[in-house]
Amino acid sequence: MRYNVRELKNIPFTYDLLFARFKKKLVNTASSIFEWDNLPETFDENFLNTELILTGHVGIIENTDGIYTVRGNVGGEMNEYYKPTQYIYANPVLGSGSPTIGKDVAVLFLTTEDTDPFTPNGGLSMLIDSTATLLADNQLSLNVAQKNSRLMLIADADGESTSNSAELVLNSMYEGKPYKVVHKKFEDDFSVNPLVTVKPAESMRQLIENYQFIWSTFLQELGINSNFNLKRERLVQAEVALNAECMDTLIDDIEKNVKRGVEMCNSLYGTDIKFNVRRYGEEHAFEGLNKRDELSQPNTVATSQPDKGGDTNDE
Repeated sequence: MRYNVRELKNIPFTYDLLFARFKKKLVNTASSIFEWDNLPETFDENFLNTELILTGHVGIIENTDGIYTVRGNVGGEMNEYYKPTQYIYANPVLGSGSPTIGKDVAVLFLTTEDTDPFTPNGGLSMLIDSTATLLADNQLSLNVAQKNSRLMLIADADGESTSNSAELVLNSMYEGKPYKVVHKKFEDDFSVNPLVTVKPAESMRQLIENYQFIWSTFLQELGINSNFNLKRERLVQAEVALNAECMDTLIDDIEKNVKRGVEMCNSLYGTDIKFNVRRYGEEHAFEGLNKRDELSQPNTVATSQPDKGGDTNDE
């Protein structure tokens, strides 16, 4: 749903709005790790990235005007390894067809699981949707916690006159006046009860830490070196570099499978497309880790210095 600029002040702060916002952000972040070189002019890089991220595959067909990427799905007869042999597509401009994979069409798969025709959701859609759900719930809770920080107390009064007097007293206090003189009976007819039994600041701090944890976990899935600091103190270099070696699990699989499809495309159509996964910050993490290891190594080179003291007597 798109909002008119004039309606921005009235946008409802709902789960659906936050989910859509975070999903867009997560898809854009995932797209940033894809690096392409020598793409044909007939390709749309944004369409290529989005199809791989959200569906897990994209077809490349040849047309009279060149080669194009198309949205479709695998189908046809199974081979001996239970893999479909055709790619079925329908495009409003390029038409429709069911060419044979590896012979008449090249197919790029994002991950190993995406090559399985029985997988329920392709690409990174499940990772993105689950992360967007957690982030949307977190922001809704944070919004409620902020509002609850304003609900400090509720007052009880026995009568209308006492209620009016209480309003005047409370307003005077919130306006900064240091004191207010009331009737002695006022204390007997008026009571104040706190609404919030927990400290709002502590609740909000926990929600902010949860947000950092959820976001950093997603970035690490993409091989982006992001540490979530739950220690509330400075991280040492070893902690920053701790996850550098184990962040490559998913992106290595992505790189392997997409390159396999790129090789199929280059072989079929004579293109020279190249693909790599961008690894944000990983090299810096290893540099810091190696530098720390070098500094911790003992100096094994012995140096001799002349004796500056006087004569020594051997006992």
